[in-house]
Amino acid sequence: MRGRGTQPVRRTGSPSDFPVAPRLLPAATRRHLRRLHGYANQVGRLGDDPGPGGGAFDRFERELRAVHAGAPASHPILAALAPTIAACRLPVEPLARLVEGRRTDRVVLRYRSFDQVVAHCRLSANPIGELVLHVFGCATAERVELSDRVCTALQVIGHLRGRRRGLRPGRGVPAAGGHGPVRGAGGRTRPRDGVRERTGPAPGWTPARR
Repeated sequence: MRGRGTQPVRRTGSPSDFPVAPRLLPAATRRHLRRLHGYANQVGRLGDDPGPGGGAFDRFERELRAVHAGAPASHPILAALAPTIAACRLPVEPLARLVEGRRTDRVVLRYRSFDQVVAHCRLSANPIGELVLHVFGCATAERVELSDRVCTALQVIGHLRGRRRGLRPGRGVPAAGGHGPVRGAGGRTRPRDGVRERTGPAPGWTPARR
């Protein structure tokens, strides 16, 4: 999809995912949401190139902060986002937290507790809700807190769906009840705590997991 006057935004996700910018919204709001979507997609691709990825994160975040301060953008996605930053008064910190969340994805392969999953949601999911509140001009401390809870819940549900469908190689999330990371079939037992790790799709839903 493409917003008028913006860079093209890749269509991602399955047909059941939430729409990025429903047509019932005003055109300006839809453009802002598409720009945010394009930014999130770009952040999600940082570090995908072969070789060390730390430099890409540092360069992108430096330019993000410079653009937020009013400097011209050289990166097309940041150039597209700049009008939205100004019009919606987007704070820089949630934008930067998304970069940090992607940076964490590059180095953390397993979460050993539910608290660690929640902490990652604060970087990779919660900033989106906060930014959307700013787009709609209704960001307050109370609403941001409520949005954080919703975004964390959706991210955790996404992890659980990933366990059911089969996780990406090397990626692990805690089992229901926070008993340690599960990677998917033919599990091996960690001597320290007796938790079995799987390398294929997780078993069916249990009452505890629900």
